[in-house]
Amino acid sequence: MAEDELAAFLRERLDELETAALAAARSAGGLFWGADAAGDVVLEPMQEPGMAAAGEADEIAPLVAELDDAGWHVALQSPARVLAGIEAKRGLIDQCLMWQREAAQGGRGAVVAIVAENVLSLLALPWADHEDYQPVWRLS
Repeated sequence: MAEDELAAFLRERLDELETAALAAARSAGGLFWGADAAGDVVLEPMQEPGMAAAGEADEIAPLVAELDDAGWHVALQSPARVLAGIEAKRGLIDQCLMWQREAAQGGRGAVVAIVAENVLSLLALPWADHEDYQPVWRLS
């Protein structure tokens, strides 16, 4: 079944992201990345999740303003944020598969199954250039 293949494809990609995020955390010494008082990206354990090392909201805006575009992007891609996104996507995959099973058993309508398939297709879009991506998964 195409939905099962798509879900397996997504799970494999998320596992790869998880491995990379955990390796980055080990390499940098922590899950949370942010900015130090000078506005430079910090790839080390932060006291609290977030952008400012001190964690105070009034300090975040000036620090963000001083980060260059690449630094801001790096800080936003901390392993903790990536891992949270992975867990959210895994939850969406599980929810979609549950809806599809219920639809197949007559418990929910076909519309719910179509929505679930569309959500899975959208989740796969970032990997459309992957060799295992199947064009049939793209929404038309």
